[in-house]
Amino acid sequence: MQWISLPFKNLFIQEFTAFLKNLNAEIEISRPDWHPGVIMMDQYKKLRFHLFFIESASENQLYLQNNNIGQISDDIQELHIWQDLWFTSRVILMSRISSLYGKVKKYHARETVCSDVSREETSIFLNVHHLQGSTKSRFQYGLYQENNLLAIMTFSKGRILPRGDEDFNSFEIIRFCNHGGTIVNGAMGKLMKNFVEKQSPDDLVTYVDKDWSKGRSYKKLGFEYHSELPVQEFWLDKFTGRRLFPEKIKRAAFKNPESAESVESLFQRHAIAKVYNAGSIKMIRYYKLI
Repeated sequence: MQWISLPFKNLFIQEFTAFLKNLNAEIEISRPDWHPGVIMMDQYKKLRFHLFFIESASENQLYLQNNNIGQISDDIQELHIWQDLWFTSRVILMSRISSLYGKVKKYHARETVCSDVSREETSIFLNVHHLQGSTKSRFQYGLYQENNLLAIMTFSKGRILPRGDEDFNSFEIIRFCNHGGTIVNGAMGKLMKNFVEKQSPDDLVTYVDKDWSKGRSYKKLGFEYHSELPVQEFWLDKFTGRRLFPEKIKRAAFKNPESAESVESLFQRHAIAKVYNAGSIKMIRYYKLI
């Protein structure tokens, strides 16, 4: 994993700066003492890019835990760009940022047809175009134009949960993303409407990634702020550099009651560094009155 070393930290800064300038972004670069990495501010677009370095694990964690960057009222969009993701998922990062500058091919949802998507096609699409890749879901719907899948949204199965004095049939939005290099205006609304018409949920829950968003798009669609989840730790796989969920590794190891391996030993065996995300915002869209 050579890109973890100092020269590749500098290369990360240089490459990301060049990428933004290629988008005609007017950025101011700073390295304040209170920040563990580098800040690049685009005042015109009201975008603030935070570059986080792998070598600053403890500093990154402390900064994220002490800064409430998820406040929806703030008019600055905070974007966290992690060194590991720049080198493992660069195409996805570049596509998402390019969309903020209007440098992608644009479609409108009314030009598309909404349809079920197979599990196989869903998995392939998400692994190529979503930063977190594919994961299990119960329902998958996509927007197609001339048989080309442009956007996808996946949902959980329903669960009966208490809301006030009543039980609600609650579903969760698991994944949403556009095809790389494109954006479908109105995609979220059209995909949600299709799901609601078919499954009749009492409410929809989603978890907004605070590395990228404060939930404005969901708020426009009627979602309400509920709560926040804390900063999450990941381990970087020592062979691939991909993010691992440490809790899954721990559960698998500790299933064997005779296992005496410590968490530190598990980390040393599986990973090369620790990275984080900023946590998430839980939001709920109610279709049934509480």
